[in-house]
Amino acid sequence: MNQPSMEGLSFPERSDLPLTREQAEAKQSKNQKGEEEYQLVDPSYRASAGQTDPQAIIGIERLIDLVEEVEESYPDDTPAQIVTRIRQLYYSYLGFDELLPNADNTERLNRANIRAGAAQYTERRIVRPQSESQGEFRILGQSGVSQETYDRLTAKADENAQGDNPSPYILLENGEQVDLGHLLLTLDALIHPGSSSPFTDYNVPTIDPASWVADIGISSVWMSYHLMNDRPHPEVKADIESPNVDAYYNASAPEEDLLGNADGFGLFKDWDNSPLSVVLRRYYLGEQGSVQPGQSRRWETFCRLSQFVVSEGNRLVWIADRNQLIQRINNFCDLYFYGKLSAEITMLTGHRRPPRSWSYTGTMLDKFLEYVRRNLINERGENI
Repeated sequence: MNQPSMEGLSFPERSDLPLTREQAEAKQSKNQKGEEEYQLVDPSYRASAGQTDPQAIIGIERLIDLVEEVEESYPDDTPAQIVTRIRQLYYSYLGFDELLPNADNTERLNRANIRAGAAQYTERRIVRPQSESQGEFRILGQSGVSQETYDRLTAKADENAQGDNPSPYILLENGEQVDLGHLLLTLDALIHPGSSSPFTDYNVPTIDPASWVADIGISSVWMSYHLMNDRPHPEVKADIESPNVDAYYNASAPEEDLLGNADGFGLFKDWDNSPLSVVLRRYYLGEQGSVQPGQSRRWETFCRLSQFVVSEGNRLVWIADRNQLIQRINNFCDLYFYGKLSAEITMLTGHRRPPRSWSYTGTMLDKFLEYVRRNLINERGENI
């Protein structure tokens, strides 16, 4: 997901071309934290995007250490505020205040209670003017943590172009890569539901622009836009010469993003106001004495919270309503396509622009549901 342009109110984008499992196995070294460094063994791989910043692939145990340092550096932050603080490194300002008005997006700085220099902001951020009562933008200050921690958390993984993704990837022990920005945005939206205009004008709930609905919806808009205009949508970074369902789905809903979305739901299920580092450890690695980490039930948790399944005895029954999901995604598509200016006009005049017909939403949704259901069956070891 690239940092969105609010001229055309856009949200989660995608990562393209991840490291393959085989390439991940071409490890170079392992440090004391258990994090492995990887190299690309095929020089032509990612030829159009270049080699991803090695800083942007963070082992799960190392990530937990980095989050612990952030928590120590901002001791007055609640666990939810830590989620928001790190999330705003990747998705903030331009539209996200309206998406997440209930998150603590700003803070009253108290330099006595944070590590010296944590109030400094980096050149890569646009910090809007704030009144004294509003406080300052809640973000991770470059001097608030060690240089290594700052560099790792702000590293950009490759998506459709070199370093175009605002966040790094988490490398799990099984070789999976999870988009950290997607995970935190999903989690923050679930913790802080309740959006304002323009989202409410289009009947778009908080979670949808923050998670999988946006990934699927954007692919539908991009496909239709290319067909209507004989050229890619301006926000498409991938090299797609002709309209292609698979290409646009892969450009908007890669596995790294979808895993981040699903794991955001998983962390939310276990959210008990413990520090974020504790919740991450419990979900991905398990606690001492626990049978399995929460990640082992990733897809069951995601499907239950998304109301894709219900229990009947010891079995899960698939109940996802395709028609309702298509309408839900199309609401987001309208908002994404018309953009913020149109939404503001709607709010002022009371006249909403008519819904469009998004012909490819059903196709994109079916690809997503097939992926989720297949993973759920593999996880459960039974047909669903």
